[in-house]
Amino acid sequence: MKDEKEQLLEARAVDLMARAARVLPSTDTSVLDSKLGPSDSCYSVRDVVNLFRRGASEEDLIHLSECESCRVWINSYAQRPSAFWGKSERKGLFKGVAALLGIGVTQPEPQPALLHVCKAAISINDLNRPMEFAVLTGTFDDVDIVSLRMDGALLAEDGSLQKQALFGDICYPVIRFNSVKLADKVREDIGRHVALTDRISISGSFTDKTQRAFRGHAHVRVVSDAAIIPNDQCH
Repeated sequence: MKDEKEQLLEARAVDLMARAARVLPSTDTSVLDSKLGPSDSCYSVRDVVNLFRRGASEEDLIHLSECESCRVWINSYAQRPSAFWGKSERKGLFKGVAALLGIGVTQPEPQPALLHVCKAAISINDLNRPMEFAVLTGTFDDVDIVSLRMDGALLAEDGSLQKQALFGDICYPVIRFNSVKLADKVREDIGRHVALTDRISISGSFTDKTQRAFRGHAHVRVVSDAAIIPNDQCH
């Protein structure tokens, strides 16, 4: 049985498919796999869902910086539920929809954020180095800095946020954690492996309390040898 997050993710995908079906030309390709932009490298609905599950790679960052069409679809996927579920008068309706889907929640789910890990890997020998994550959706101008948290494979608090031009002229919000800890399970597993890949989540809230909190996911690579770590991508 799918968990709550998977069901909500699927609900957004259905909404995105419905909008895509209205604007994309009719072809033999499923709407789920039809390209949302003008080139073969553009994303499909399936690609968009997977991006938010695993995070954006450096190739994704470059493509989104160059392709306005895909940026519009990505931001639409992330932002559209916020206007609907953020109003207090909609909460009763949300509960009804949640009950219909078999989801046991009483509050709107966090706004999804598309994360890009600025460092390809992090070494267990160098956890005190700052770690940065770019947010490729939304503006995040009014994030409550104190609320920023990272959990999952890596743990951190006390984040900061600034805008950076990562590729071309487009500036993205970049969340920075100055000190990162390994989760206990990852610390045990890395003792038996040279490297491993696991998932992290970054969450936070906004100073404007009428907005939903946000949460993004990404995969990070944890290694036991600092010598094999590439340079940061966000500098």
